[in-house]
Amino acid sequence: MVKFAALSLSVLCLTATTASAEILFRGSMRITAVSAGCTGVVGVNNQWNAQFHPATAPGNDNWSALNRIDQYGAQSYRKLTAGAFTASFQRVSNNGIGWSDYTPSKPTFVSVSVQTPGTIKATTVGVSLTGQIKNIFGDSGSAENCVASFAFAGVKSPQ
Repeated sequence: MVKFAALSLSVLCLTATTASAEILFRGSMRITAVSAGCTGVVGVNNQWNAQFHPATAPGNDNWSALNRIDQYGAQSYRKLTAGAFTASFQRVSNNGIGWSDYTPSKPTFVSVSVQTPGTIKATTVGVSLTGQIKNIFGDSGSAENCVASFAFAGVKSPQ
């Protein structure tokens, strides 16, 4: 039994050291400005816990996502095409987690105008983003014209 336990532990350690962890940054996202279409949708200083998965981090899969997390659920904005967010609006998935089977009726778009540092390395401890989300909840009507500017700051999360 002791030999089996030692062998199992060795295999576990070997697989743990060969697995590659994704780099993820966890922190906070705050709305810094809103357009007129955001009335009743989202407001300045709304703030959530958030996560950022950068496509360009070493060892990460080639997709980018920004997730906002509240007390009862979360919403994920994952870029539909490979690569990093850019300063141009790019269509993203808009998936809710934790409340209901909500399916957005209209698309959501994200742009990131500033990422600091510009290049993420394995040793990067923190990252900040400045950008915009168009139609933050994927609603129809006036919400489609809602453009919310945001600031994100996060630290590297141990994986």
